[in-house]
Amino acid sequence: MFKAIIIVLSFSVPAPMQIDDPYLHKTLPECWVRASEVIRDIVLGPFPVISAQGVCIKVEKSENVGPWTMNH
Repeated sequence: MFKAIIIVLSFSVPAPMQIDDPYLHKTLPECWVRASEVIRDIVLGPFPVISAQGVCIKVEKSENVGPWTMNH
């Protein structure tokens, strides 16, 4: 299982932002497609984007990686 993480640098915030996709993807290509969709939506949004990078990380299915969770 793979999880998409997007890092965004914008003029409107003082530090880079990390956006975690709440979904898990079965294959790496599916993860990359989702990362590109999120980046597209961010770039077309209302604030100016300097840079946006997407990465896909491999995670165990049993991990709690949903939205609004913190793994320590």
